[in-house]
Amino acid sequence: MKEGGFPTFAALKMHVMEISLKKDNSNNATLSITMTQDEYVGKVDKALKDYRKRANVPGFRVGHAPLSIIRKQYEESVRADEVNRMLQDKLFSYLQDEKLDILGQPLPVQDQVDFSESSHVFEFELGLSPEFDLNISEKVRLPRVSIQIESMDIETEVMNLRKRFGQMSEVDVVGPEDVFFGSFQAVDKKGVPVEGIESKDGRFTNDVVDSRYLRKPLAKIQTGESCEVYANKYFKKDFDLESILKLSPEEKAQSTGIYTFTLKNIYHITPAEMDQEFFDKVFGEGKVKEEADRQRHFGFHQVLCGCIEEMGIHITVIDLSQFLANLLLH
Repeated sequence: MKEGGFPTFAALKMHVMEISLKKDNSNNATLSITMTQDEYVGKVDKALKDYRKRANVPGFRVGHAPLSIIRKQYEESVRADEVNRMLQDKLFSYLQDEKLDILGQPLPVQDQVDFSESSHVFEFELGLSPEFDLNISEKVRLPRVSIQIESMDIETEVMNLRKRFGQMSEVDVVGPEDVFFGSFQAVDKKGVPVEGIESKDGRFTNDVVDSRYLRKPLAKIQTGESCEVYANKYFKKDFDLESILKLSPEEKAQSTGIYTFTLKNIYHITPAEMDQEFFDKVFGEGKVKEEADRQRHFGFHQVLCGCIEEMGIHITVIDLSQFLANLLLH
């Protein structure tokens, strides 16, 4: 500080983190960032003072605890957060400015930092994306696959679409493909509701039932009546009741798989007629022919793209570097 209280040039000098990149080989690199205490100490002090304003420390009013106590309890974690944030900002801005294309995320080299030192060097291991040429010879031949669709598959898909866009009406007597709608309450083996799982509304069709122990009570069930349902035993394998009910992971962990189902309604679905209105709903107005053509070729194009991708992988040599192995181990 000069006489008269004016700061010297050295006092005004901004501390800027130094950063350097060293390539070990074509695809491995080490990025080093040098940071001094002066670069982060001000930010740490500000964060501690801001925290002091709202800190609830026993023996002191909120916001009136001595800064020395706040510093003793929280300085280490606050400093680590501030330094880490500054490193991340500097690291990714450097990668963006230098237009470095990397594999995965940078890996820190050291685990421990001695913050008593006046400056610190942080190193990160990088895996640089390799450059390669994809040379496809004119001699390469790919199979042309003819997709054959079974008529039964077509009929099943058509009927599913007709039901999806069909008319739904309430009925009193259940049919083989009608829909049961009601509430499901998770219970234990004694029929007591499981705590933490609320009753949920859901539906299922009669044709997904795969047990006589459920089929029998459903044949005569009336609105407002209940029956016991085992989610993993009473339905076909491809029907997941708990997914239909949208149970959270926590609720699934608590569930016994047993539910009390209370019927609210039985619905019958009349499949839609295969007329122009139906086609417009499925494919969009006036696009029946266009969509049919696209669907006919979609399967072939999908298989062709898979063949090209597989061939490209086999004929191209790509050095993915030791970094990927370190990344997996990390």
